[in-house]
Order: sequence, then structure tokens, then C-alpha cells
Amino acid sequence: MNTPELHPLPRWSVFDQRLASLKYQQLALKFTKEIEAEDRRILHSYRHNVNGRAEVALRLDLRVRMAEEQVSRMYQIYCDVLQAQGFSKTGEFARMTFGTAILPFLSARTDGVIHEFETVNRRTEGLRGATERQFRAFRFEMQRLKDAWKRRLEIDAKEAEHLNRRQLSPLPASASSSGARPVVLKSWESVEITFLSEERVQISYSGTFETRNYGEFGFADRRNEVPSKAWEALKQLALAGGNIAEPKSPGQSWRNVEKRIQEIRSILRAQFKAPGDPIPFIRKVGYQTRFKIRCAKSYDG
Repeated sequence: MNTPELHPLPRWSVFDQRLASLKYQQLALKFTKEIEAEDRRILHSYRHNVNGRAEVALRLDLRVRMAEEQVSRMYQIYCDVLQAQGFSKTGEFARMTFGTAILPFLSARTDGVIHEFETVNRRTEGLRGATERQFRAFRFEMQRLKDAWKRRLEIDAKEAEHLNRRQLSPLPASASSSGARPVVLKSWESVEITFLSEERVQISYSGTFETRNYGEFGFADRRNEVPSKAWEALKQLALAGGNIAEPKSPGQSWRNVEKRIQEIRSILRAQFKAPGDPIPFIRKVGYQTRFKIRCAKSYDG
């Protein structure tokens, strides 16, 4: 069975945080029960010990270990949800997962455990609570966890950015760079281009459906592999329903519009062979695409 193609997460707001939260809540209940069970075992083992410091040290160490395991499982849940949505990691995904999920969890866990043992201190008048030294050691270990996970997810972010940048370079789908023969069509009217996000489109023609990012479609700026100006112009055409009668961007001249249209024509003709001009200029109308172009309902660029 073929593994479905994963596309980079277009933006953090698309990630299903609600699903990730629901899955993690189930996991959190499991960890709470495990901590309670281990606490009972430790308390039973030290029930005849008048000095509760050793017992407290074990219980604090337990909470550090469990926090580390919980964070690892939390990140795996977020990655699983991302894959279930059909997306691959991006730098933004890794950094936002740390900033909105892992870091808040570790901070709340630190404060919660400190409060828990301070309460024991007050109730037992310090006989079975934690010492200031133990509190400092606990805070140090939790800060170590924060720092370690921040480094790990920054590494993941950088690796995802490098991988996605390489993948943005035109693939064989771009006939202009690969030398592949263009698809022969009876007319440009059989082509439809739909923007799914800022960086990805769906292309349909003669019963065939493909999704490509701007690099795969031949719209990457070869100097830095970011979307080219022609890609931005194509996006404007989609937003305008295929028509440009005047410059859409502030400070843009009509000459620049003409240049972008020429670039779009060149890229499309390298990939599709159809009679006539794909974007003719019509008097009193402006440039009007002969193919259908639009933005999907989910597009919010």
C-alpha cells in the first residue's frame, strides 16, 4: 500500500489543536494514575521512617521522570495528528508545539508540584515536606527539561526548514526545468487551477488531478527558492477570478503586470501544450485567463 504524500503544514492555525488536546487528555489521566500508584508504594515503603526527606526526594524524582515521559508522548501525539491531517513538519510547527504546549505544560507542572509539597510542609509542620534545597534541585531539573526540549524542537525546526526548502526546488512536474514534454490539451479551458494555500495549488485537466507547491509548478525564484513574483501574480488572478484589469499591488505599474503575465504564460506553456494564448488581453476587460482559476473555500491567504 502506497504511503500518502505529506505536504508541509501551511500555517499553525490549520493544525488540529483540539484533536491533539483530546488525545493528550486521555494520556494525562494514565500518567496521573501511575504517579498516584507509585506514590502509594513509596509512602508504604517509608511508613516507619520518621525522617521523610528520603521519601520526598524519591517522590520529587518520580515527578521529574514522569514529566519528561509525558512531554515525549505529548510531542508524539502532536506529530501523529499532523500526519493524520496529511501534513509534514515545518519550522513553525516545531516551535509552536514547544511554545504553546510543551513549555506551558512544564511550567504548570513545576508550579503544581511545588504547591503540592508546600501544602504537605504546612500540614506536617515541615516533618514530611520538602526542604528548600530539594525545591531548588527540583526546579533545576525541570528547567533542564525545558532547555533540553527547546533545543530539540529548534533542531527539528531547522531540519524541517532545510528539508522543505530542498523540496521546493522544481521537480520533474515542471517541464521547463526537467525537459519533460508538456501535456497536450485540446484547449486551455480544460485546465483548472485552485489555490489551496499560500504555497500550494490543485491542478486539474482532462480528468487528472494533481497538487503542487510553487516550486513543483515552476514558480520558485531560483536565487533563493522563495515564491517568485509570477506566483504572486498568479495568486492575484485566482483572487480576482482570472481577470486583471489594473495593477493590484500598491506601487505596481502596468508594465510590471505585463511582465508577470508573460512569465506565467511561459511557465504554463512549458507544462501544457494547448492552442492559443492562456491569458489573452481583452480590450476594456484586461488580462483574462482562458483556464479556470480560483481560491478554495479553505484558503485564507
